[in-house]
Amino acid sequence: MRTPFKTLTVGLVLATAAMAGCSSTTGSSGSVQNAANASASAAASAASSSAASTSPAPSPEPVTPTAEPTEAPASPVASPTDSQSASDSPTGPALGGAIAPNSDVCAEGLQYACGGIGASGVGTVFYASTTPFACGADMASTCNYLEVAPQKWNGKLVNCKGGCGGSPDSTSDRGSKGAGTGGGYPYCLGRGNGWVIPNASGTLIGTGYPNTSAMLTYCDTGTAAEQVRGYTGGGMTDWSLPSLDELNALYYYPNRNAIGGFAASAYWSSTQADTYIARNQDFKDGSQNLEAKTTHGALRPVRAF
Repeated sequence: MRTPFKTLTVGLVLATAAMAGCSSTTGSSGSVQNAANASASAAASAASSSAASTSPAPSPEPVTPTAEPTEAPASPVASPTDSQSASDSPTGPALGGAIAPNSDVCAEGLQYACGGIGASGVGTVFYASTTPFACGADMASTCNYLEVAPQKWNGKLVNCKGGCGGSPDSTSDRGSKGAGTGGGYPYCLGRGNGWVIPNASGTLIGTGYPNTSAMLTYCDTGTAAEQVRGYTGGGMTDWSLPSLDELNALYYYPNRNAIGGFAASAYWSSTQADTYIARNQDFKDGSQNLEAKTTHGALRPVRAF
């Protein structure tokens, strides 16, 4: 009884398929067509599976392994003793904040080396760059070096409160109002206090000279610009109050203590901030701040060449 039943079932399937082939592919006849196609696909799939089970399986194609993603190596972190490249230049940080070290530039292989005597014959080089920077009264010249005046530059030594780097007992940087008083010097008195001094707001390396020259025109005697420009060490008459970036480079010069006489107090830069305000840097912690122009502070002349 089983054989006739299978034959009858196959016949019905073939008959149904024949009827679907003659039907339209639109409307309800589309469902018949889809059913027939599904049945045909199922039969083909079963046949394929049966053939695959009786035929030897082909050898698998070699699979190229996919490389696991790897993290990019971390950038090396320079140690505090690493020297900065000659192309770097010191930049002033946000006022009142801590300043990143290594702001000095001391390139090797130049005519003048950091720590050596500068072109004046009396100052110490603390900035030497292979990249020239604009300098001079009108910033039309180029320079590669900065040198700083020595301890005793104005001959008015006073005792250091808390000691001085390289000279534990005295400094000439606060020798205002007569030897031994230690009063320091105001940035500006006269019409330059209460007036924005033209051309005295430069911050970059090389702007100390034009800043100082502008201050001389608007500030009374006995103030910072007159004191540093009055220094003529080595016969040079272009010693100046350092700009903010020049002062920052001096503070972070690694061998500053070998120069000696730097008080642990605020030093004036030549960089004006506003009508009544100028910028200084604390040589105790390196912070840069805004201060009234009439405030007394320490001074140290520098010159570019």
